[in-house]
Amino acid sequence: MIEINLPSIRAQLLDFLKGLSDYSYQKENWQVFREGVKEYDELDYTVHFLYDDTDLANDPSSTVGYYLYDDDEVQAIRSIVSAIEVVFERYGLELTDAEYIEKPEWMQVVEAASKALPIFEANGVGSLE
Repeated sequence: MIEINLPSIRAQLLDFLKGLSDYSYQKENWQVFREGVKEYDELDYTVHFLYDDTDLANDPSSTVGYYLYDDDEVQAIRSIVSAIEVVFERYGLELTDAEYIEKPEWMQVVEAASKALPIFEANGVGSLE
């Protein structure tokens, strides 16, 4: 198996995949401000990670060996990005998280992430130093 050069980035990716694959988590935690809650999460974090912080949205193949292991993971990321882009193309980039996740197309994002997560979890994180 190929070695992962950036296991901390891969660990972040796994966390984002868990969030994208869990609709209940999204409804409870994305852009939810509650008294006494110290942690905060939102779709924007995942989008920035995929599109801005890594090459995952644009060229996932180039990340093999850095934070992806193989072509199965590349294809899984492509499916997720494709599903996200359908939502953005139909509804734009200005909706709230609550509005995005209520769109019927959003379930394709959840489904793509749900299919991807076991592939990534089976390969593990790699060694964190």
